[in-house]
Amino acid sequence: MRGDYLQGVPAARVPGLRGLAKHLVQRQCTESDYGRECMIRCWPRFLSRHLPASTRMVSTRSVTGKQRRNESLLHIAQRLRELPQVEHEPVSSKKAAVLVPLYEDEDGVVKVWLTQRALHLNSHQGEVALPGGKRDPTDADDAFTAKREAFEELGLQPDSVEVLCTVAPFLSKHLYSVTPVVAQVPNDFTPSPSVDEVSAVFSMPLSYFLDTHRHIHWDVKSKTTPRKCYRVHSFDYQGFIVWGLTAQILIHVAQLALGRPAAFEVDHPSNTTSSRNASRM
Repeated sequence: MRGDYLQGVPAARVPGLRGLAKHLVQRQCTESDYGRECMIRCWPRFLSRHLPASTRMVSTRSVTGKQRRNESLLHIAQRLRELPQVEHEPVSSKKAAVLVPLYEDEDGVVKVWLTQRALHLNSHQGEVALPGGKRDPTDADDAFTAKREAFEELGLQPDSVEVLCTVAPFLSKHLYSVTPVVAQVPNDFTPSPSVDEVSAVFSMPLSYFLDTHRHIHWDVKSKTTPRKCYRVHSFDYQGFIVWGLTAQILIHVAQLALGRPAAFEVDHPSNTTSSRNASRM
């Protein structure tokens, strides 16, 4: 997300990184409206901008030439098509779907198209998201929903989208069952974003979601299950912040598509039973 994450937060209450961290710990982040607001709006960019270079999480994993060849769009498409075709049960009665549109740029890097939601929308204003939305009663399936929404938001023609696989649904914070539909789109696609829904469109490398470069995370205590925490991931890419459900989906898709695990712990240790690792659809 573009903009100043500290705007609207009293400077006296955020004296510095140490003070912000101490304040969030004291308030437990999830136990007050201010704590949640501070975590959501301040934490991702504050850390990415103010952590000393020596303490930033920088990947030490090198990518070999063979790995790069295996991460071409041709190999990714083949890998995803070979996944078991499973009809996934929704995790909520409220259904939604998002498209994960992959393409290969002129340098052979596989990227995913993302949007920044318009500021006047009723929910998730200004946040980075995958194109998608609620499933209409007349939609034939999740792929239809995802392609319809991508056309409305990006001008992506449905007949130009080649679906590679669908992924087990994720439960959103608003209790929607969100099914990711991974697809290949034309390399020369030029977005025509809807001004009513989208304020910006950009693409970023899919492999970015497995790397620790410009990645941070924090753990949130479950309100329903004692001693259980959920891990929230955030990636800073050219001034855009990709975090929350969108980041979680893309981490999982990247593991499946690239055939290798993330260079960081995806789930909190207390939540490993529900972990979505690269072997699970």
